Formats: sequence, structure tokens, C-alpha cells
Amino acid sequence: MDLKSKGEIKKLIADNNLQIAIDSLFSIFDYHKNIGNNEIDSYYDNFILISLRFKNVVKEISLNLIDNESANISKSKIAFSILELINPIPDRIFLINRQNSINNGVKKDFEYDIFLSFASKDLNFAKSVCQQLQNYGYSIFFSEENLKEKNGKSFFTEIEKSLMKSKNFLLLCTNNSMNSGWVRAEYETYFNEIYIKDESNRHLFILCDADFDKLKLPLLLKRFQISKNINDLIKTISNRL
Repeated sequence: MDLKSKGEIKKLIADNNLQIAIDSLFSIFDYHKNIGNNEIDSYYDNFILISLRFKNVVKEISLNLIDNESANISKSKIAFSILELINPIPDRIFLINRQNSINNGVKKDFEYDIFLSFASKDLNFAKSVCQQLQNYGYSIFFSEENLKEKNGKSFFTEIEKSLMKSKNFLLLCTNNSMNSGWVRAEYETYFNEIYIKDESNRHLFILCDADFDKLKLPLLLKRFQISKNINDLIKTISNRL
């Protein structure tokens, strides 16, 4: 599934490729509906009406019911309506530029897209980040949930296995996590044992909360791009994966 950016869709409209633009928007809207993201609901009904208008124009052209001038005027109005529709849609809705391996029947090399590292005191923050990433189709190792399935097994062993099975690592950087020996062990293990051995394929992402002073970041982490909020993070991840 090739999901296009807002800019790419606007270019399709400018080039008068309305059918491709409409098909691309259907792919984006359907993607978000399938993952339960209701953020696009307010736009979807209007888009259906626009697509029906375009379908009727195409039918009228094929039946020679309207001349070229009238057809071009109708298409121009539809193009303007599509632009009016997509302009207020947040850019992050279009930032799904990777193929969903499950939907495309491709075997994943990793069990998780992202290993989420956080301090237990930041559980609510971590849950919110995890949910938003899952809404974009990413599979997340979230210890609060995933380790419940591993009762009776070594916690340390399961964390180590999950780090290896996760293609990327996301550190929620807060005052709590920077004072957590366990979080430090996780990011140091990922960096030393996984990331530096495969920098072309693995990534380490950092999301700082609003109260954290980035100057307090350990030297090890200062080399990585830092996201200030979830929208920046999703854009960074989408550009890398």
C-alpha cells in the first residue's frame, strides 16, 4: 500500500490527475479507519461526496452528455473541493510512507518495530505514546503489556530477547527515566550490542517530555535526533522507516 504525502496529492491535483489523487486519499482514509483512528471521520463523509461528484462527471463524459468545456469546469471545481478538504487535515495523517508488512503478506524480520523504554513512574505517558504509535500501524514492545505473557520466565532474559527482536529503540526521556538504572541498562545495551553493529538498519529515537532539560542528556544520547513532541516523533520515525 503506497500512501502518499499531502504534497504529492496536491501535485497530482495540479497535474489534473484527479483519479489518482482520489484513489490515494481513499488509501489513506481506509488505512486510518482500519487501525481505528477516528481523527479522519470528520473529513471522510465530505470526501465521499466529492468522489461521487467526480465519478458522475466521468460517467457524463463517457456518455457524451457534457462537452469538454463543461467537463473541465466541473473537474476544476472538484479539484478545488479536494484541496479545501485536505488543507486542514494534519500533516501527520499523511506521514505513513512505509508498507504495512502484515497487510502485504511480507514476512517481518523483527517481531517489533519499536522497543519502548521508559521509567515506571512515567507509565501514563508511555501508554499514551504507545497507543499513538500503534494507531499508525507500528508494533511496539511495551513491557507493561508484553511481559504479562511471560509470567514465570526471567524478566532480564525476556527484555534482552525483546531488544534483539525490536528493529528500533525509543527512549522516553524524562527526569524519571534519566534517574533509572534499568532504563540506562536498556539504552546502553541497545546501543552497544545492537545499534552500532547495524547502524544502517537500526535506529534509536528519543522523545523528551516538556519538563526535561536536554542539556542533561548523557553524551551517548546527544548524537541522536531529539523529538520535542509526539508529532515530531512520528514524522521522524516515518522518514526513517
